[in-house]
Amino acid sequence: MINAPSDEDFHRLESEIQALHKKLDYLIRQMDKVYHSRDYNTKEAAKELGISPGWLTKLRIAKRIGYINNAGNIRFTQAHIDEYRATYNVPARKSPFL
Repeated sequence: MINAPSDEDFHRLESEIQALHKKLDYLIRQMDKVYHSRDYNTKEAAKELGISPGWLTKLRIAKRIGYINNAGNIRFTQAHIDEYRATYNVPARKSPFL
């Protein structure tokens, strides 16, 4: 026979749900900071990536990095920069000596 949940069980679950809501709200705020942050022009985005503006222009023309083209005004979002970094991230090799 299955026992009915107690008031204590309901209070514990309610506390867990509130904690999950807080964590979810925090994650949403962090995502908003990344994906709704200001745009960068070519010079600013190149500096953020540690490359020259000319090299960034070549990457953009080759469609290796995303961008916004608003009537010839080229802009890069933080999401474009993060996506490029993730795409070309090379993980470290594990050393057999460690």
